[in-house]
Amino acid sequence: MAKTRDELLFKKRELLKQIEAIDRVLEMFPDGTSPARTGGRYADMSIAKAMIDFLSRAELPMTVGEISKGLKFEGVKSESPNFSTMVSAVGNRLVETGKLVRKKKNNRKAFSVPPAG
Repeated sequence: MAKTRDELLFKKRELLKQIEAIDRVLEMFPDGTSPARTGGRYADMSIAKAMIDFLSRAELPMTVGEISKGLKFEGVKSESPNFSTMVSAVGNRLVETGKLVRKKKNNRKAFSVPPAG
């Protein structure tokens, strides 16, 4: 099935965005271990506000696990063993208010910001 040039260019841009998002997640684990970082962009921010900012910067759907790791890396403090569950619940609430959109990524629950416009 032949694709038009515009369709192929669109697909290329989408794949490049995915690569950039993966690179950002990989940067969190430069030596294969969990990052230990103090302060950070989200140190004094609610999980809801941090999620919206994080996902708007990612520009792609991210799974709850990816979001949890990213938020912790960027300064969200939580000792809860259920942090991913908290992120999921906050994400669901943000979907209900229209601030996030629920997606699927690799058959896992994911969230993204709504498309502009």
